[in-house]
Amino acid sequence: MASTILDLTVMPPVILRPGGVPVEAIRLLIPDVEIAPRYLDTDTTASAPGQMLKHYAPRAQVAVYTGEDADAVNQRLLVDLSTAVASGQRTALVVSDNAAAFAGFEGLRAELGTELEDAGARLFAALRELDAQTPDTIYIAWTRRDGLGAAIWDRLVRAANGRVIVVKA
Repeated sequence: MASTILDLTVMPPVILRPGGVPVEAIRLLIPDVEIAPRYLDTDTTASAPGQMLKHYAPRAQVAVYTGEDADAVNQRLLVDLSTAVASGQRTALVVSDNAAAFAGFEGLRAELGTELEDAGARLFAALRELDAQTPDTIYIAWTRRDGLGAAIWDRLVRAANGRVIVVKA
């Protein structure tokens, strides 16, 4: 998992990029720390590495689906994925604890594992492996923001270049 970027030059301190040190652990030491991830465009100067919006983006387009209801998120992703396949697009899918929802998908696929530590460690390798197979779009559903889930979310937003589909239940 990539590093956490914490700005201690302001009060209260601000987490600019969640990473391997979960927010909950930082709050044990700095209770008033705020979370304000920076997603900078290419015209902006970053105060630290890894803050650019496209910092983790593969060549393929990435679509990240999120929402409060994981089942609704998976259903919407499945509909969009099926539509893309039917239109002839070359698609890829990244799954984690939602693998059962996509059991029937037979295209390019990578699994992150069900534990956050596994998912975080496997994320970039999975994106690189899928990207090497030249899909048009890589589809990912992610709803967790607890612990390392916040860091994984941050990396997914960057990989998707900000293309996030929020599913309402």
